[in-house]
Amino acid sequence: MALLYGGNLDATARPMGNVGFNHSRVRVTSCVYTGTPTDADDIVFGIFKSNDRIKDIRLSVIDGSATAGAINVGVWTADSSNNGLAITVVDADRFASAQSINADIAYPGSSVFEEAGTLTIADRGKKLYEQAGVATDPGGNYAIVGEVSTTADAAVTLLVEIEYVAGD
Repeated sequence: MALLYGGNLDATARPMGNVGFNHSRVRVTSCVYTGTPTDADDIVFGIFKSNDRIKDIRLSVIDGSATAGAINVGVWTADSSNNGLAITVVDADRFASAQSINADIAYPGSSVFEEAGTLTIADRGKKLYEQAGVATDPGGNYAIVGEVSTTADAAVTLLVEIEYVAGD
């Protein structure tokens, strides 16, 4: 009988990198946004370390009678070193592309992790920089951002829950 190991263990059954049996911490961060976002807006859902592992991104919506509205969900670099947050796009629709926000999506929401078709279930165990398509770990922080691709024509309430394993 052969022992086969998934992406969390190396060939000697040791935990890979900085997330292992004794040190992993599954966390959830929630972002609630209520308003009428326009296609000039970006909504920051959360800030993460480059070696955090995003397990899922779930979107719930309460529609305030909007008939239009959509967001891309992607990865941006995040720098808060100058008393403010500066974000720079890495891949604006890495997770979701033109995800509708003009119809009710009941809690616990819909997973948008694979909506864009760029990522698969095999990408859920990777570090965020790998999920972003970056070859080597640049260190630092990334933001998961909702880039409004179609202006909402009425108020909506979004709940975005991001489940991740912290890399610390």
